[in-house]
Amino acid sequence: MLIRPWLKRLMSRGTSWRGSAVRARAGVRSVSPRQGIEALEARVVLAAEAVIVEDGVAGGGINPGNADSSPRFFTDVNGTVYFSATDAANGRELWRINGSGVAELVEDAVPGGGINPGSATSYPGYLTNVNGTLYFSADDGTNGDELWRINGSGVAELVEDAVPGGGIRPGNANSISNFGKSLTNVNGTLYFRANDGVNGFELWRINGSGVAELVEDAVPGGGINPGSAGSFPGYLTNVNGTLYFAADDGTNGDGGYELWRINGSGVAEMVEDAVP
Repeated sequence: MLIRPWLKRLMSRGTSWRGSAVRARAGVRSVSPRQGIEALEARVVLAAEAVIVEDGVAGGGINPGNADSSPRFFTDVNGTVYFSATDAANGRELWRINGSGVAELVEDAVPGGGINPGSATSYPGYLTNVNGTLYFSADDGTNGDELWRINGSGVAELVEDAVPGGGIRPGNANSISNFGKSLTNVNGTLYFRANDGVNGFELWRINGSGVAELVEDAVPGGGINPGSAGSFPGYLTNVNGTLYFAADDGTNGDGGYELWRINGSGVAEMVEDAVP
């Protein structure tokens, strides 16, 4: 039996033709909803355009021409973005975006040319925001690769230990070298590994006075592995406000590493298993 198209459409809509016929006989008119066009309120389509960030000399970005500035290590500190970049005059230095949206070179106490004036570069790296203060590694050409920070005046300054002058390892010998990547923020305290030239590579932190201090274990003096051998702390990890790391104290294991942590008193302690 063939079903007429109009009847097929009627049945597919779930409408009873029998009910329609009854209503028609009773004089009840069936009203179908009408489709219409509804007017919408005025709308604005937002448009975004990518623009190059300029420095103090507009045109071509930070390093005009085809050489590129290779910006990297973008770090937000209180709404200001800091980063490392290269220009033809200063080499690779620390930059930031100022309140006018312009890229500006970050200076140290001697304005002009950034942290390491000239094309030699300071190679800023491992940018870390600690409670609104930027810490990073850099080489000013005099003190080697040391720990730096941006002070309240927006100026880059060398972080000192208990003996002011020259940073953690005075001279051009480097205190953190390529180990700067260990910079770790734990509850607003910066931990890192460094070599002061006396104790080898040990665990350090910035205390409440902003001074770098050696982290001790249960036996104070010389860090975790006293002497120049160093404990070579690594894999610093913040776990719910507790710092865990690997280290060699020179006693537990034949040149091997064990798991350590910083306890509630700020002392380094070895993590034990079920058999202490």
